[in-house]
Amino acid sequence: MVVVIDPHQRTATIYRSFDDICILTEGDMLDGGDVVLGWKMPLADIF
Repeated sequence: MVVVIDPHQRTATIYRSFDDICILTEGDMLDGGDVVLGWKMPLADIF
């Protein structure tokens, strides 16, 4: 899992595989998925 934060767009793009890509916006919750079970953070807290 790779998370790319774009501070200009205020988004996070999560890459879990080549065909499993998710784009989150500032109002979404970022979580650790299968990598860090139970970890969650509002994306807005990063900005």
